[in-house]
Amino acid sequence: MLETTHRKLPTTISEFWRLADAARSTAKHLVDKNIQSLQHASLDRLRYILLQYRWFTSYYTGDLAILIYKLPPSSLRSHLAECLIEELGMGDPSQTHPAMFDRFLMGLGVAPDDLEGNADPNNLALLEAFRHKLMLGDYMYGVGLRGMGAECLCQVYLEAVHHYLIKNEEIVRRREDLDWAYWDIHASEADQMHGERTREFIERLATPENIPSLAVGYLEAEQMFMKFWDNAYDDLAADRTRAGRVAADLIPVPLDGRRYDPAR
Repeated sequence: MLETTHRKLPTTISEFWRLADAARSTAKHLVDKNIQSLQHASLDRLRYILLQYRWFTSYYTGDLAILIYKLPPSSLRSHLAECLIEELGMGDPSQTHPAMFDRFLMGLGVAPDDLEGNADPNNLALLEAFRHKLMLGDYMYGVGLRGMGAECLCQVYLEAVHHYLIKNEEIVRRREDLDWAYWDIHASEADQMHGERTREFIERLATPENIPSLAVGYLEAEQMFMKFWDNAYDDLAADRTRAGRVAADLIPVPLDGRRYDPAR
């Protein structure tokens, strides 16, 4: 379990935003040495790191559907449902956000058959654990964990990743041949607007009684997100997984009993 009890939980929405805004800063991530390393990373390293993130974006769609199910009728529920429709490609499977990201990876030379391999089992277990938490927790906890956590925190991080990614010589060399659709959405003003609307609708649901639960979910999301990326940047883990696809018996079985499927 990630540690959040050492931090005093907010009891007002203004206190919560002060807590959350400390993490939601692109400038903060721009000085992160791991993110900065992307500018000079080899093509092999870029492929590995971005393949890890593939699983985060794949899980997000399913988690968002669970959160929408748990939310009461509200403007936030309707807003997140609109976000889910966009994530699912507005009815076109080729335009789902995971499919867009896969096309970017394939433009970097990742073979379609390799998209399912080379995943860090620690990250897969992390994502499954958070899906389990989402299902068990109350809806405001879920808003912090996967509603605001992914919609807001992820966006500013990806802006910083994109900033250094487009300066990498391997990316510059292939720029015209890469499919940038995913980045055009997630490192742009469009995603910023989603974050602003999410914030507005959260405020409509917030009460003194449920703000601490919102804060716990967000703090755990923040820690999980950074742990996920730390695992992705881990060179030793990369060496282990590059040796071959992750063995099936190393991957934890999801709650529904199925193997990992990025389309779910």
